[in-house]
Amino acid sequence: LGPARPRRAARGKPAEPEPVKEKAPPKPKAAPKKTTPPEAKAAHARKNPAPKKRTRETNTDTDTETDTEPEPVPEKERRPRVALSGFSSADLTKYGSLVTRLGGTVCPGHGWDAAATHAVFGDRGGRSLKFLAAAASGVPILDKSYLDESRRENALQPSAAFRAHLWRGGRGADMGLLTADASERWYAAAGRKAFEGLSVALAPFASKNREERDMLTVVLRCGGASVSSISAKGELVPASASPDVAVIDPSNKGVLGGRAAGVVDAVAGGACVAPEFFKSWLSRPGADLGSHVLHGSLESGKLAASIRASLGGCGPAPPVSNARGASILTTAKAKVKAKKAAGNTKAAAPKAKASERPKRKAAAAAEPEPARRTRRALAVKN
Repeated sequence: LGPARPRRAARGKPAEPEPVKEKAPPKPKAAPKKTTPPEAKAAHARKNPAPKKRTRETNTDTDTETDTEPEPVPEKERRPRVALSGFSSADLTKYGSLVTRLGGTVCPGHGWDAAATHAVFGDRGGRSLKFLAAAASGVPILDKSYLDESRRENALQPSAAFRAHLWRGGRGADMGLLTADASERWYAAAGRKAFEGLSVALAPFASKNREERDMLTVVLRCGGASVSSISAKGELVPASASPDVAVIDPSNKGVLGGRAAGVVDAVAGGACVAPEFFKSWLSRPGADLGSHVLHGSLESGKLAASIRASLGGCGPAPPVSNARGASILTTAKAKVKAKKAAGNTKAAAPKAKASERPKRKAAAAAEPEPARRTRRALAVKN
């Protein structure tokens, strides 16, 4: 029961005071828990490793039990990732759902997925980013008949069936951008990347060609090349030794100026090529690549060795004449050449006037005296 209430005071008398509540004694504080530092835990785990789980098997013949360790579980195989290209919207939905139903994954977007294991092309396929990246990285380039066969077998076909379903070029072969046997020849060279060990420097591109530069960067890295770019100060970023080849914007074909003025001197051997050089290397293996070399030569150097080692350089490397090697000028050289041409024009003008003086004297001597005086008077008057 609680404390009794004080009595109510009578009229004219003070009320009784309320009883004072006693304060409860404070609770004792709990002792702090002992914590083990992580270093001590790690040392204890090293000294006392966890015992392996064992199972007991009974031999029915001898009625004895033996301890056996469990067998290691094999790693799960990588799930196939299929890149689709050259399909209409309806076919893209159709084949994409088929790949998913058969246990694969469709690579999203129009870019290249570095984890792709298959590249399947439709009738509209051409020399796209997916074709160039697949050829450079060694991914099999297959026709849509591969997926049709997989649908009939109700499973994605193994690598043994790839050769029967290699892509023949589609619309790109009809336009002459790639050869019909490009997929087959790159499949024969599987296991080695096209640009492995090659160092490539990219000169500044114009804004209208920026997409081509980005696409070429992806393709070169897929092929195993180390890619660097030229900064505003003319330095390589990231800094490295002299690259084996430099790629120049096609719009700078006549004069190499501005930030890329020193690119020819920075490249080992001065080999500068157009972006079409690497595209033809992949799409038309064995073709003559000399027409895409803007400066330098392919006769020697690491670039020539890479061409000969890969499938794209069947036979000897295409030579480049010295006249073609001098087709690219730096800005300073172009100004000097223009100044010399202007000086030669000025020097040739007085010589032409001096050669005309004897003719003028002879014509004046042949004129009669009155006509000569009239001409002089007109000259003075005017």
